[in-house]
Amino acid sequence: IKLIRPDIPIMPSSSFPFFVAVAFGLLAAANVQVSRTVDAVESGNTAKVTLDSGCSVSDEYGSNNCALSWGSTYTATVSATLSEVLMSNSTINADMKVDGLIPFKFSCPVCGADCTITVPIVKKTETFSMPPCPVTGQFDLNQKFSLPSSSPIPLDASIKGTVAITNGVGTTVAHVTVDAKIEPSLQSRKTLTLNKEFLMDYLNATTHYGDPKSGCEPDELAVQIQGVSGDFCTPTCSTTKACPTDVPSGVTASPQCALQTTTGDKYCALICSPSSNDDQCGSNASCKSISGVGICTYDD
Repeated sequence: IKLIRPDIPIMPSSSFPFFVAVAFGLLAAANVQVSRTVDAVESGNTAKVTLDSGCSVSDEYGSNNCALSWGSTYTATVSATLSEVLMSNSTINADMKVDGLIPFKFSCPVCGADCTITVPIVKKTETFSMPPCPVTGQFDLNQKFSLPSSSPIPLDASIKGTVAITNGVGTTVAHVTVDAKIEPSLQSRKTLTLNKEFLMDYLNATTHYGDPKSGCEPDELAVQIQGVSGDFCTPTCSTTKACPTDVPSGVTASPQCALQTTTGDKYCALICSPSSNDDQCGSNASCKSISGVGICTYDD
């Protein structure tokens, strides 16, 4: 709640939304839906702030339960009386949290200086000009103000906490509880999709030596052995690099560094026994014989 004597110049219009915000217990630059509860007002002080639209409830302190739209303009009617004199050692203190976890705190002088606030998550800084000191007396004003075209936070989020004004000796002039919900405008919403390569790896290739039709791990190649039907995914290996031991469900065959290209690069394979049943190679695979050795490949 910001109250100014008639003989003191009215604050510039650029700072007015902030003062209306404090009167409501919200930040005009960072809310769409907001309700407030005035917990305390020091004896001898009164304040009422009413918006021309967007609010569904009115009480002795003005409009409440407001749904404000980004980019819209509103007219605020402010009527207040301050029985004491507030100087630059009087402060506005906010103690809130975003989504119940991220702290959103700031403290600013009531008058005679700028107020700088850092918006959580995006770390965007907003600066408002405070009115000249002293702040006191009767204040009546009709003022238009506009919200930004989009939310500074491009995510749905809630803000809950308190905003208090204290005088120079630490007495609470006003104390307000805030409960707000931020929803970004359609223009600022970001549409994301799952990366297809990630999705294939995550859903279909959770181990090495899988079926190439479902995707191989990032460190594998889909290969086919000359003279053997079927294919499979295989990672590289060497005398100093052992074959990975994670195998598909149901596989009992053993990973070994058994394959080599014409250029000398070595690869792993699941070595099985051709004389045993095909269950050793897992689902949709079987043990193929080559040069007296069994290798698991997929049959599809």
